[in-house]
Amino acid sequence: MKKQLKKWTALLLCVAMVFVMAGCGNAGDGKDDGKKDGQKQEDETKLTDTTAADVDETLAKAPHFNITVMLGSFTDSQGVETKKALEYIEEHFNVTFNYVETSNTTENTIAAIETAVASDTDGIIGACVKTAACVQAAGDVPMVNQPDIGEAMTKELAGKENYLGSVCEDDYAQGYAAGKALYEAGCRKVCIARMTVGISESIDNRGLGFLDFVAEHDDMELLADNQSRGQYADAVATFASAFPEMDGIFCVIANDGVSQAMVTEGLVGSVKLATVGYASSDKQLLENGTLVYCTGGKAAITMTCFLALYNHLLDESGMIDGETKLITRNSMEIKSVEDFEAMEKYVVGDVPPYNAEEMMNMVHYFNEEFTAGDFAEICNNYTIDDLMSRRSK
Repeated sequence: MKKQLKKWTALLLCVAMVFVMAGCGNAGDGKDDGKKDGQKQEDETKLTDTTAADVDETLAKAPHFNITVMLGSFTDSQGVETKKALEYIEEHFNVTFNYVETSNTTENTIAAIETAVASDTDGIIGACVKTAACVQAAGDVPMVNQPDIGEAMTKELAGKENYLGSVCEDDYAQGYAAGKALYEAGCRKVCIARMTVGISESIDNRGLGFLDFVAEHDDMELLADNQSRGQYADAVATFASAFPEMDGIFCVIANDGVSQAMVTEGLVGSVKLATVGYASSDKQLLENGTLVYCTGGKAAITMTCFLALYNHLLDESGMIDGETKLITRNSMEIKSVEDFEAMEKYVVGDVPPYNAEEMMNMVHYFNEEFTAGDFAEICNNYTIDDLMSRRSK
């Protein structure tokens, strides 16, 4: 906490000079000998008619923060997407990220958190928190969780000072939408490959959404419900052997193994696939009509976590509001080659889902009119159309 206050004071001392460059401060050399720590002039938070250079200059003057980012993998398609977005943030913000791959076990998560705290990290993102012990292990280091841990746990953690909240997508809605996409593609005899129930509530919800859709349609039949710790490609092979009448598969997590299994098991042309997330080879499956639903743009979740943490580190602004401290982002649905190409261009391209100026304007210290309600609305509006609209300006 002392380190955070020290960095906040440093920001206050430099911000007057910064906003002169951005065209928002007072005239002169940017010094304000009469300003005391903790005070901030009204016009110093206004950003109008900024250029990219103004934004970078302003952000470079902000205090430096070391932030630990924990994900299951930074090498799969979505991990690469996320790391690229974070590297973009490092280029423009005065932050350094430490990337940590951690498993879904509580023990490994706690060990990774303790290591991060010992390395003098200023904040933790995506710690895959599953118990209050994970938050306790961080001491007074602020944390934003990714993915969703469920409302019961978020309520339990809401009272802990260093826990800033959780960011997720609506996993149930994605599973339900996957079922709908398969149904609209003509699938009536389907199988599901999902993670062993109880390991991850958010991933469990994907399966529940799909199963509910199937149950609501009398003309759909669930042939098999395979649960495993990530052996999804093996599940596809089992389905192909055991159920020749199968015409649809839902996999709760996309990966290249599943996409390849659809090809090697000879299912292309006879069986449709729906997944949450996407694999690098999925464009080909979209082209030949095998893949009818997947989701992308998940780097925006980690970017949202960063902004929530960054707001807190600068002036303790809270961007995740509500009793359960849970914010849900809109998912980016991909149902065509055109959708996939747009995602590649506007999410995985040189500029991530939010550029530096957009992110800066989502920081209360620089834009005092920005609220938690605005933050939630931006998350709800996140679609491919939204991205294309912002990038075409």
